[in-house]
Amino acid sequence: FDALVAGLPLPEGGEEAQLKRIADLQAENDAVGQELQKQLEAAEKELKLVQELFSQATDNCFNLKKPE
Repeated sequence: FDALVAGLPLPEGGEEAQLKRIADLQAENDAVGQELQKQLEAAEKELKLVQELFSQATDNCFNLKKPE
């Protein structure tokens, strides 16, 4: 196992470049996560509105009087 690991090519820039790349990826992941959270919250608000409108529509349908 050690021989295989030792035989792997080192990434360009070494460990410092790897750590910077990891930090960049983490920052990008955080930004994407925040955007997804905003979209989720907006979708939940829209769902709640649609559910309320549907409830009102069904209540209105049930409350209609039959023609006499």
